[in-house]
Amino acid sequence: LNGEWIDIINSGTLPVPLGGWWLRDSSNLGYQAHGYDIPAGVSVEPGSRVRVHIGSGTNDATNLYLNRSRPLYANPSGAPKWLGDGAFLFDPQGDLLAYQM
Repeated sequence: LNGEWIDIINSGTLPVPLGGWWLRDSSNLGYQAHGYDIPAGVSVEPGSRVRVHIGSGTNDATNLYLNRSRPLYANPSGAPKWLGDGAFLFDPQGDLLAYQM
């Protein structure tokens, strides 16, 4: 599961505090309105990244873990209604700031 991750990259020149930001997938994780809430105190430094792993581990300054027991993001299956998945990053006000599909 830790082979599936989301990188939040800061290409700017100032640190970006991520506490209160949240990630979700296309299906809204099925049970949580905000998906994964990024913990307070997490920041991404200029020219760096924070990696959010789907599996288990111990959070540190550059790695966060959702602690899920199954993969989160669906691969396309070829059927018209299964066209794949996406990751969406929102700020604390609910503004969509980045996505990858």
